[in-house]
Amino acid sequence: MERQKGISTICVRWVRSGIGFPKSQKKRIRSLGLRRLHDVVELPDTASVRGLVASIPHLVEIVAPGALPEWGSVPEYSILPPEAKAQPAAPIAEAVPSAGAAGQPEAESGTAGPPPDHSPPAAPEAPTAQTGGAEE
Repeated sequence: MERQKGISTICVRWVRSGIGFPKSQKKRIRSLGLRRLHDVVELPDTASVRGLVASIPHLVEIVAPGALPEWGSVPEYSILPPEAKAQPAAPIAEAVPSAGAAGQPEAESGTAGPPPDHSPPAAPEAPTAQTGGAEE
């Protein structure tokens, strides 16, 4: 709303929901030009406007002109592009030293590597088909 020369104004903020209050009070909020909760409007400082505000003091309040809205005090942030992921210097197979390699100390507490030959046992051989029908 534009300020006119010589007319003082007041700023009115809607601070409490009209739910649970009479419909006439909700109409008064709308007549002030308030649309949403925490909305601020600038109105002429007249007796009729002050009387309207005084009839619903539990729902609205008079604030300083130019007051920032609630969300105005929240600092802004910016989304930065993702940083490039660091490439591993060497493949994983090369990065793990083998036990007992030259220049590498033995592992402590007796864990010098995998236990000897824990491979699964060989599968039994399947019987072969004999020709002739009789065993020798």
